Amino acid sequence: MIIDADVISDLNHSYHSCRATISLTFDADISDSPSIYTASNTVHLVTYPVKLLTFLYAMEQPYTDAYEFQIYTYLRSNYIPTDEEGARVLSDVTFLTRELTNTNCLDREKKKTALDIRQSLTVPIRRLPVEIFLEIFSLLPPEQPPSVRQSSYTLPSRPFNTLEMPWVLSHVSSFWRSTVLTSPSLWTHIYIASNYVKHGQFLVHTALTRSQDYPLHLCIHMDSDDSECEEIVMGILSLAAPRCISLRLDIPAPILIRLSCLFPLLQQLELHVEMFPVGLSTSVAVFMQSTQLQSVRFMEIRVPDQIELPFAALRDLSQVFVDSHDELAAILKGANDLTSLEAWPSGVYSSNSPFGFPAEKITHNKLAYLDTGFSTLEHLTLPALEELILDEDDPDVDSEIIEEKTLVLPYFLDRSKCRLRRLGLMGYGRVAKILPLIFCSPSLMTLTQLEICAESVVVYGLLGDTRVMPHLRELSIRDGFETEDGETSFFGECEEAFRAMVAARRDRLIRLTLTSLEVKMLSPDLVERITQITEDGIDVTFLGPGLYPLYPS
Repeated sequence: MIIDADVISDLNHSYHSCRATISLTFDADISDSPSIYTASNTVHLVTYPVKLLTFLYAMEQPYTDAYEFQIYTYLRSNYIPTDEEGARVLSDVTFLTRELTNTNCLDREKKKTALDIRQSLTVPIRRLPVEIFLEIFSLLPPEQPPSVRQSSYTLPSRPFNTLEMPWVLSHVSSFWRSTVLTSPSLWTHIYIASNYVKHGQFLVHTALTRSQDYPLHLCIHMDSDDSECEEIVMGILSLAAPRCISLRLDIPAPILIRLSCLFPLLQQLELHVEMFPVGLSTSVAVFMQSTQLQSVRFMEIRVPDQIELPFAALRDLSQVFVDSHDELAAILKGANDLTSLEAWPSGVYSSNSPFGFPAEKITHNKLAYLDTGFSTLEHLTLPALEELILDEDDPDVDSEIIEEKTLVLPYFLDRSKCRLRRLGLMGYGRVAKILPLIFCSPSLMTLTQLEICAESVVVYGLLGDTRVMPHLRELSIRDGFETEDGETSFFGECEEAFRAMVAARRDRLIRLTLTSLEVKMLSPDLVERITQITEDGIDVTFLGPGLYPLYPS
């Protein structure tokens, strides 16, 4: 214990400057006490002066470039300097910074480089654990092709190469390289394009090796019936299939028919099949052994007529065609856990069973999302349904037949007793007739999202009654009027009714989406009218041809 009063007085006198130096140098948190003669400050006196002496000793050592090689070694190995080495680096940083401020500095570029590498050695990121690096790396997904075919649908045109993830990470430093090479989870996303597979198969095999036994996510694109490419891809696929949990196939129909490898762990499947010039002449059963399959996304494929699937674990099935109620019934009866379904009736869809037998009534207790046509609802009961998107079955069918099919909606809602949150009615020219039939349905009392095609001023009048759909917060309207190029019915012939509807619902409405296929560019007048709506606190989006956003720009 310190007992000499003079020594204590001297230490107290110099304490503040000593504390500041230590804090700045070592990022130490030292309380600003009036006296150092306390238990906590005694600890500071014992610990930090030792570091301070080390720092002062290093400060006495003149800067020399002989230390350069050692610093580069540290940077490459991710070595964290000791306190003494850190003090020496900080001393060099101080000296070099002062030198570079001198306009007459000799060897400026050399000293600038020396300063840069020393500052790199002291940055906080160098102290991150490997686990944090891996977490950051995992947030950098590899480039993948788009998940939905659109008019602008394209696949990456460049080959599988080392400029993609995760290869590019190994180019940064030896530490990053060693981290990436020893982290199998970073090598589990593999994209194979037939155009480049002849030259890139070594990289694919390397990625498969580095992924060890981790589950794989595969994306394979073949745009030609090339036997050599097919052989290479099938060879790779046979190696990867046992570990594959996610698969996207974009291939011609003949290659899909010849596919023979099994995917026992597959959970997600996305399939885009080029049907021309040869279609699926036989049903493909290769996925029947994928009993863990939970999510399937097709591009206008018939199930099970063209693709056979195991339904036991299925929860999400999208973009399939059905030709009859029996096909739809097979899906719903087999997939008891299904929660989301996009099943579109084809032009030959029949809601009746063959040979004149009555159609089977189907009740599904878990389906929450359904995108389909009106005619599929006739024999369904869906009490758990929350989102319903309806479109015309076939626009070429006689309009009277279509109108008759739309009448099944109120009976379906009454039978299901579901509580909808979202409803989409995209039937051109029929919304004004459908809405009055369902307005009194209890299923709409919980509705918060409505998407419609407005082809009559009557639609706006009906929507202006807030006693119906009282909780509506998001409204999407597609202009169904025949208007001149650049004009809309919202701010044209229906403007008065449209504005009255918006005014009636502005207390609850938070989002309004307007779509017009005739408006390619917003005029100043349209922008002004949209702005007037936003001033009421409603978020407005205006979509043009191709659903291209025109507002906000």
